[in-house]
Amino acid sequence: MLLAALIFPVFNSVRGTSRKMACASNLRQISLALQVYVQDAGGHFPPFTVSQNPNCGWAEQAYPYTRSTEVFHCPDFPYGDFKTGCPAPEETHNSDFPFFTWRGSYDLNQFVGASVIRLRNPSGTILLCDGRGVGDYFGVEDNSIGAINPRDFTPLGNRHNYGSNVCFADGHVKWMKYEELLDINLWKAR
Repeated sequence: MLLAALIFPVFNSVRGTSRKMACASNLRQISLALQVYVQDAGGHFPPFTVSQNPNCGWAEQAYPYTRSTEVFHCPDFPYGDFKTGCPAPEETHNSDFPFFTWRGSYDLNQFVGASVIRLRNPSGTILLCDGRGVGDYFGVEDNSIGAINPRDFTPLGNRHNYGSNVCFADGHVKWMKYEELLDINLWKAR
């Protein structure tokens, strides 16, 4: 019994680290897909949503470049599945996450639609992060408008040991503490 009490926390820690690494790998793969999308779209990131269908988000537009629905799902977020075809949300019976939106586990910075040329510091600008895939995003709506505070999005700090995997616009992925993500300059296209 004592041995089990000692091993169980270690096992949980290893499992958590494994899920965090799988999530980081997903973000890296999505980043590569978005790089190809940007080349095909004349230097522009995908729009946040597709105006013809409010259930269609940026992940639907990136999917043809990944050909994987699993890459859009963080293993630490049970309500973050992705389905192609922009299906309508379905009820989950969970008050914290009342709907499966089928838009994945990650959120795109709202400078989407911006030209890659506008990004003056790709290695210092967050492109993707752990999220809910329901339309939440960070950054600035337009470089002339004030920024949205990341503190308003609490699930960001709860996914991976009070931190988040983030993917920067240059494609590198890293885990950051919640407090570090409050630097609003990380979310601006500049």
